[in-house]
Amino acid sequence: MEIIGAIFIIIFGCLGHFIFEWSGHRKWCGLLFATNESTWEHIKLTIYPSLVWGVVSGFVYGWTPLLLFSLTASMSAMIILVPALFYGYTAILGRNYLITDIICFILAVSGGMWVFHNAVTSGACIGAWGMAASAIVAVLIIVAYFTLTYHAPHNFLFKDPVTGGYGPLGHDCDADFHKTGRHHHHHNRENKNK
Repeated sequence: MEIIGAIFIIIFGCLGHFIFEWSGHRKWCGLLFATNESTWEHIKLTIYPSLVWGVVSGFVYGWTPLLLFSLTASMSAMIILVPALFYGYTAILGRNYLITDIICFILAVSGGMWVFHNAVTSGACIGAWGMAASAIVAVLIIVAYFTLTYHAPHNFLFKDPVTGGYGPLGHDCDADFHKTGRHHHHHNRENKNK
């Protein structure tokens, strides 16, 4: 079951990389899908597919406090693994490679689903406090993405390595042109680090 979940999250996470641009930069799409090439936005590619999969899992495992705990633990693991794997390997190799970025994303999702599987099948009794903590963490994750997508701090986690900008406008060439009269020339992540 969780293997199917991992495949679902990986496929829809990869599609989510393009939907914001395909939509013509619609604001609501920016809340749900990646708006630039930053690490923060790549983490987002795991969040909403995980929530959808959590709903599917509810029909399989039942709507229990343990399901909510397992889903929150899984999303938290992915949130940690995406940057840990990316910054870990780039620190060793000195640059990033697209194929390695994709492998890291797959590993992060697989790790998160491994956490989900072990938690949801553990039979653990999640009390009121555990359920409340899980709900608070899940809500904080969603609120953080809804808020910081369009109010991105000037921090390395939020910086688009392609343009050096932050948030949706940081990746919008047309916006750069209208502000400065100059077209912003994009380079891929690999060229940036050469």
